[in-house]
Parts: sequence; structure tokens; C-alpha cells
Amino acid sequence: MSAITTNTPLASHLIHKVKVSGEDPQPPLSKAFERFCNTFHQAEKASFSGLTLNDVFASLEHLDRVHFSSSKVRRLVARLEPFLYFLDRHAKALDSMVQVYPNPSAMIWGFLRVILESTLSFSQYFKKLVDMMESLGGSLSVYQEYERLLSSESQFQETLADVYFETMVFLKKAKFRVSSSKAYGEHSERQKIMEWLSPFDMETILHRESSRRSSATGQWLYAHPAYIDWLQSRQQTLWISGPPGSGKTVLSTTVIEMIRNRLLVDSNQALAFFFCDKADETYQSEATLLGTLIAQIVAQMQQTPENVRDSYQVAKRYGRSVVSSSDRPLEILIELLLSLGNVFIVIDGVDEFKDPVAIGQIIRRLAITTKEVHFLGLSRDSMILSEQLPDTRNIYLSPTLIGEDIRQYLQEELETLPLSDSNLRARLSERLFHDADSMFLWVRLMVEMLRSATSPYEIECMLSDLPEGLDTLYSAILGSLLKEPPRKRLLAKRALQWICCSARPLHWNELQAALAFDSASADFVETMKPFKSALMEMSGSLFEYVPEGDLFRLTHLSVRDFLFNLRDHTNDEEMRQFCPKGDSTHQEIAKACIASQMQCGIQDPLDNDASSFHLLEYSSRFWCQHVCNASYDSQLHCYVDRFLSLSFRRQTWIMRYLFYEPSTFPLQKLIRCEKSLNEWTRKAITHQAQEGSLGWIQDVPDILLSEGDLRDLDRNEKHTDSVAFENHGINRITYFEKLMVIRDLSREYTMVGATSSGEKWLADSLTSQRALYGATHISTAWLLNGLGIIYDQQQKYALSAHTQESALAIQTSALGPNHLEATWTVNELGRVYRHLGDYERSESMHLRALEILRRALQPNDLEIAWTINTLARTYCNQGRYGEALILIDEALTCRIDILGELHPHSIWTLMDKAKCFRAQGYFEQAAALYKKALQGRQVTLGTKHADTLWAMNNYGLALADLGQTNVALSVQQQALNGQKKTLGPNHEHTLWTQKIVNGTTDT
Repeated sequence: MSAITTNTPLASHLIHKVKVSGEDPQPPLSKAFERFCNTFHQAEKASFSGLTLNDVFASLEHLDRVHFSSSKVRRLVARLEPFLYFLDRHAKALDSMVQVYPNPSAMIWGFLRVILESTLSFSQYFKKLVDMMESLGGSLSVYQEYERLLSSESQFQETLADVYFETMVFLKKAKFRVSSSKAYGEHSERQKIMEWLSPFDMETILHRESSRRSSATGQWLYAHPAYIDWLQSRQQTLWISGPPGSGKTVLSTTVIEMIRNRLLVDSNQALAFFFCDKADETYQSEATLLGTLIAQIVAQMQQTPENVRDSYQVAKRYGRSVVSSSDRPLEILIELLLSLGNVFIVIDGVDEFKDPVAIGQIIRRLAITTKEVHFLGLSRDSMILSEQLPDTRNIYLSPTLIGEDIRQYLQEELETLPLSDSNLRARLSERLFHDADSMFLWVRLMVEMLRSATSPYEIECMLSDLPEGLDTLYSAILGSLLKEPPRKRLLAKRALQWICCSARPLHWNELQAALAFDSASADFVETMKPFKSALMEMSGSLFEYVPEGDLFRLTHLSVRDFLFNLRDHTNDEEMRQFCPKGDSTHQEIAKACIASQMQCGIQDPLDNDASSFHLLEYSSRFWCQHVCNASYDSQLHCYVDRFLSLSFRRQTWIMRYLFYEPSTFPLQKLIRCEKSLNEWTRKAITHQAQEGSLGWIQDVPDILLSEGDLRDLDRNEKHTDSVAFENHGINRITYFEKLMVIRDLSREYTMVGATSSGEKWLADSLTSQRALYGATHISTAWLLNGLGIIYDQQQKYALSAHTQESALAIQTSALGPNHLEATWTVNELGRVYRHLGDYERSESMHLRALEILRRALQPNDLEIAWTINTLARTYCNQGRYGEALILIDEALTCRIDILGELHPHSIWTLMDKAKCFRAQGYFEQAAALYKKALQGRQVTLGTKHADTLWAMNNYGLALADLGQTNVALSVQQQALNGQKKTLGPNHEHTLWTQKIVNGTTDT
């Protein structure tokens, strides 16, 4: 197709003067654009000033000539012509009508031009965008005809304006993605940082919740004295509380959009907001909240702040694909806020977080350290205020405050009912207002029920028997479901149970697969997959469909509370069937998850994906959680045993669990998961407890060997960007992390007296590797490292040293003396020499390693922290306590910053510090640190873990040092009882503690 000329239909349209009908001074596209303009800062608007559709065509023609010259490829002009025709239809009218700033349509053309100019760097993304715009062009042409035919239907015109608005939002999001890519390196780092900070789209939630709002509601807030003081900086923190369903979330959108309008005229201010969702665990952590706030603030800055980039690089190195507490997000946020002017932060649903008190503490700390920041919190009650923010003013959503809003909402919504009797409409409005009791949710659901009425007579019947309160309303909704055919009732029941008890909201393909699970056959039946339309028909009252995420979720948190307490609300046994009994529902979900894993486990573990097995991602993460949340059931126990009985299936799941999930040193996470399952199986009276806790851990070596094979493939094929790993969806772990997994593993072996098993698999693997590649091949080095760790745990220190020296010789020859893998071995030799009592060589090795690591790595790298920690142990053994404590504090700060205070490795360092204090006779400081370490291990590892019991021993010794003999003996006896149950009466730890209790050993 030749380039567009003035003779083409679209070109002739461009020079045709657009006229706006006098009957509709603001058509749907104009309304949508005016709403769209309010989402921009002035700087954003100005950046596109002067651009026209002709600029877009110039870019299109250039691309057609240079990049799409093949005759087999349809020209971009031809493909995008309908879409551009739609956008230009009211362009000139918009420019004359929308008075936000001159030439508003230039933003649309600017978006398109940025997208088009990004084709070379983002060809796949661009292809998808062109496909979408081509499809939109066809659909919008049809909408244009509907707009003409239904010009007198105001509700349709409003809906069409919403469609047009979403089309413009699509362009904005597409432009943001490619323009930020182009501007920041090439975009990739900034975009990855934003995804690392927060994968959650608060804008989508804002749009969804604000769409529920009546245009005139919430106006009373603008005149409220507490709100005015907050807005004008006289009060830093404001709280809005109210009962369930009183409209807090919708009211928060009023505040957010009002502040955004202020930002249009004052670019020195910023806004960040967060909506908590109790139905989704991923929304309920402090790290998620802080990461999302940081992401929104960074998005309003031209460049990514250095502290954010540095934290991202550290997280990337340790495989954390999403920000966590280890990344110190609160400190990052404080630094950001201190560098800005006025910042408004709105947090809705504070009471829905896992730890609302912790959120209150975060707000209090931010308020103390950042005086220019204004916080608005919304929650059901104000308990957090009295405990954490006692001086904060509270606006309670009483009937007096929100009564007029409810009346306004009713007036607008009831106008949409097809009633000719104005008297009936008036009686409806008055009765619903009277019975609402300040609950917007009740009113909204009642209006939805009225919409389903088939006649005015049915509405009259509803009016005569209105349910009182939400619980009665929910009961009435369930009653209507009971009138449905049996198949439909069953579908509604199962859907509600999955939606209520899933660990996060389920996407449609996940929920559809889940509902196709047949518990009797323990299999997924393709023909049982429900139609989406069947669920859509039942949605709206108890659960709703969210198109932005293609998922189903409860309409409100109160629905979950009602369903779980359904037996308290009714004696109707049929209705009680809808109650998602925690035990039975979790059993059902657990069986479905295990069935999904078993199906996936029969194929290559790295070739499965969620498109083939829709429950794969969900079941990989949560099957064990659902099992442990269910009461013990012998049939479910059989399912678990069947799943875990085949090593290939088991290892397939563990590989995903260890490498697909973002985690630093993930073995501890797996151990906790296994311990929870072991405790669940012990609930059976006839079931004998499994010996130890090594059921799954024995699979880790084979998984690490598989990872080693991929590493060798990566090295041999010179995939410098870890292509072999990325193609399989694995987060590649570093050599240091891999050997730390081996170290954790060997410690678990030691605790249960099974180090011979670890020695055997490493020795056998080493023999096989040597047979394949030769005794000095580089691939044997890590096996020698691992074997040396096992020997060290067995206290075969001379053999360990010899083994590590052999590994170092291979690494030095193949990689060079300063390679990081060789440096790891140097460090390990320093550790082994310390165990041999050769402190001079130990110090020399650690200092050599430290010099290399400080040149190669960031100062806060975990490998540096590990090195200085082990060096500190050498100094402590030499009596050089002052030098040791300086290094221990440095290591402890790094580990807490990266891993968190409760990570096992952080607690190791804390124990070292306590030991150093005790050795110097500082018994009070030592006892305090040992107590803190014990409490940390109880939280992280559980009260029965061998390391926890050993920390209890140390705490008892410290108490004895302080002269608290009786308390110390009680603590030691508790440790002894635990060790007998966990490790057995003949384990060395148990025997040592027994001597302490008997008073027959020197401490």
C-alpha cells in the first residue's frame, strides 16, 4: 500500500472540519478525554504540546519504508487506519471544548508516536500493541455507529464514555512502558526496579472502586474541620473509621482523586496510596505496602534514586524478585520522603493487614521522621489509633455524616430502574434510606436485587420484606441461590468455598480448573469445566468478577465473615451447606492441588507451565499450606504419601519451590514447610511420627546436581547472561548460595545423626563426575567443597582440610587464584584451620579472601559478611575480643539488612556476639543476647528444632553465670526434654545437656 495521500478516505477526513452536535455538547469521547486529562501532571501534558495526527503518520510512513518493507507484511498505516480514524473523530472538537490546557488531543498523538518509535528495541511488545490497536479499531468503528443510533440513551452514552476512557488508559499504559524503557536504558533496569518494588497495580483498584461512587457523594468531607486541618498541614495524620460496608474504600478514592487534582497545579507535591485486601495474602505484608508506596513515588520522579537502585542490585544478587523486609524498605521510603516536599499517603483497610499494629508503628515512625508527609488511614475500628497514634484525629462514619451521601446515591441509582410510578420510586428511596443504617454496601446490594425484579409487583413484594442488616441480606441472597437448579447450586457452593479459602484470589483459568476437579476420582475432568457465563450470572452479590485481573473475588470482606459463621445465622441445613467449613474445604483444595502437582510431575520439571496446567503455580506454592490448615484425614494423608512417594515427582515440586520462588537461602523455608506437614501427620492417633525431618531434604542433593548440570551447560555454551537458566524459568543461584545450602543441609544431617548419608551422595556424585570428565575437571570442585563441609561436620578436620585444598587446586588451575569460586574455598579453609587450632593460617586465609571479595563485591554483600563473621570467630578463639566484636557488629548489620533479624544466619551472628561477651565476663549482655537469639529461633525454626534447643542451652548457661541457678536449671531441663524427643536420648547434644542438668560437666 502506498503512503497516505490527501486522496485517501482518512486523509480527506483529516481536512474535514469536525462539527459537534448542538444536541449533545459533550459527546462520550469528549467526556472520556476530560476525565483522562485529570490523570496527568502539567509537565506530562506540556511534553506533548503541538503534536498532531500528521506527526503520527510521518512515523508510520517511516517505519513502513525502513522496517516493514516486505511485501508479505501488511503496512502499519493500513492496519492502524481504523483506530486512528476513531481517535481523530473528535480531536478538533476536543481541542476546542476541553479547557484543561491548549491542544489536548496532542497527548493522544504523543502517546502513539512514542510507541511507534520504540519498535526496534521492543519488537515483540510492539507487535502485540499493533495487534491490539488493530482489533480496537474494528470494535470502535462499531461503537461509533451505536453511539449515533442510541444518542438519546443517556446510560448507554455514559457506558460508552467509560469504554473510550479505558481505551485512552490503554494508550497511556502502553506509552509509559515503552517510553520509560527508552529513557532508562534502556529502560530495562528502571522497569525491573518498578516490578521488583511492587507487582501490584493500585491504579486498577482505584478505578474499580471509584466507579462505584456516585458523582455527588463525599462532598461533606471537604468541609470537615479535621480534613481541612490535615489537608492544610495543620494535622499530619488523619484517620477515618466506620463499620463494615460504610463506604470507607470508596471514600478513599474521593480523597485520592481530589489530591491528584491539587497535583495538577502544584508539581512539588506527591501522592501514594495503597488498598489492602484481606482475601489476598500477598497484599497484607508491611514489605508489600512499603514497596508499593516507594514505587508510586519513584514513578513521579524523573530518575530512579540511587538508594533504590542500590537496594535493587543487592536483592537481584540474592534472588529476591520482589521487595522484602530484608531490603529495608522503610529506610528507603524515609530517605525518599526526606528528599521531597509535601507527600500525601493514603492507606485503606489498615485493619486487614496481617499485623495492623505493625502498620500503625510504621505510620508513627514516618510521622516522627518526616514532617512534610501527611497520612490518611482508613479502617473498621480505631484501636490502632489508641495504641499507636493516640494524638491522631478520627472521623467516624456515623449516620449523620454519610446519610446525605446514601440519599444521593439512592436517588441516582433508583432513577435507572424502569419504573413509571414515581410514588413507588420515592417510597423505595425513603425505605432503603431508613433501613440502611449507614451501610453503603447494604444499599448497593439491595439496588442490585431490585434490578433483578421482573415487575413492579415484585419490587413491591421486596419492599414489604426488606432484610435487616448485611447478614440478613446475605441470607436472603443465599435463599435465592437455593431456588436454582441443583447443578447451579452446587457450582455456586464450590465456587464460594474456593474463593473464600484460597490463599490469594484465583484467576479465571485457575478457578475453572479447580471447579473441574472431581474429588471422587481425584482427577480433573475436562467436561466439568464450567462456563464463565454461568458464574457471571451468579456474581454481583456475594462474589464479583474483576475484569482487570480476570478473576473472581468476594464482593466484600463481610461476605467471608458471614459465610464462615453461617451456622450461627440459620438453622436451614440446605443453606448451611454453603458454609465453607475450614477443614473440609481445605481438604478439597489440598487434594486438587496435589492432583495438579501429580499431573505436572510426570513431565520434564522445567517444561511445565501454567498455560498447560492452570493450577501449577498456585498448587506449587500452597498445597502444603492447605493440607496443614485441614484437620487430619486418612484419605488426604494417602494422597500426600502417593504424591511424595516418587522421587521424581517430589523433586519436580521441590525444584519449583526452591528456585521458582524468590527466597534467599531457601532451604530453611522448605524445612519449615516439611515440619508443618510432619506435625499435621502426627495428629493421627494411629500414625507413627516420621523419624527426623529429612524426608524431603534428601532430595535437595539431586536437585543441586541438576542445577550443576545446567551451570556446566551455561558455562560450556558461554551463555554469559544465564540463558540456560532463564529459559527454564529458574532463578540462578550463586556459587556462594549453593554451598550455603549444602552447609545448611549438612547441619540438618548432623542434627539427626545422618551425616553418613550426606557423605555417601556427595562421594558417589564425585565418583560419577570424575568418571565423566576426569579427576581435575572444574565440575568436581563444588562436590569436593560439599564433601569437605560434611567432613567438617563429622569433626574430621584434617580430612576436610585436605579435601578443600584439592578443590582449591582445581579452581586455581581452571579459573585463576582470584576467582570467586576459588575465594569461597579459601574462606572455607580458613574455617577448617580454625577448627584444627591453626589460628595463624586461619586468619591468613580469611584476610586473603576478604581482600578479593572487597574488590569484587558491594560492601554489604552477604559473602563479605560471612567472611568477617568467620574471621571474628578466629579472633575470639585467640582472645582478641575487641577486634572480634567490631567484625561481628559489621556482619550482623549486613545480615539483618539483607536477610532480616529473624533469619537463621543473622541469629548465628547474634549467638557469636553473645559468646564473645560471655568469654569476657559480661554476663548480663551475654544473657540478653542469648535470650534474644532463643526467641528468634523459636519464631523462625519452631520450639522443637535442634538449633532452638541448643540456644536454650546457651541461655541457661548465661543465667547460671548470673547466679540464677534455679531458673537456669529449669531452662536446661526444658532443653533436655526437647532434645530427647527431637534428637533421641543418645544424641551428643542430649548427652551434653544431661550432664549439665546432672552437674557433671564443666561449662
